[in-house]
Amino acid sequence: MNSEESDCSGHGTLNKVTGLCDCDKGWYKKDCSQQYCPGNCYGNGLCKDGECQCYTDWTSSNCSVRAPKRCLPCVNGSCDPATGECQCLTGWKGDTCSTEDIRKKCPDQCDANGTCNQKTGDCICSLGWSGASCDILQNYSVKGDQQGAPPAVIITLSALFIFLAAWLLYLIFKRRPAAGQ
Repeated sequence: MNSEESDCSGHGTLNKVTGLCDCDKGWYKKDCSQQYCPGNCYGNGLCKDGECQCYTDWTSSNCSVRAPKRCLPCVNGSCDPATGECQCLTGWKGDTCSTEDIRKKCPDQCDANGTCNQKTGDCICSLGWSGASCDILQNYSVKGDQQGAPPAVIITLSALFIFLAAWLLYLIFKRRPAAGQ
């Protein structure tokens, strides 16, 4: 090794006219002792011996990629690398999606036309409603056929009609004087 190389750290040659080192590609400083890092680590890390040492939350050989945030193990869901949080499947909640969320199992909270069975997560629809979330209004007709009202509704309506008819007859005959009086 000659004196020209030793003055430039073995990564350049000494320019005899200027007295400065002409550094080889990828090297810099007055004595060519520092190696460049790819992209100069994009400001997201430190350059050491030509390699980027990325700051927390940054990765890749030049620290240009934001590192995914770490999630706890998502038992019933998947990790969102942007937030580091578990995105739970329907019916699950909590930091690791390991807590059953029965409210989410009853679709649309039974659309206010039924109640949620807390053990199964299924909707129990009120009379006149059907569907997984009790959102389908039944099409009732006076006929009482398969598309019509259920028998309990027909019996209730019939009893009400008979009661009203009897009451009306009572009122009519009560006001009428009896024959011969």
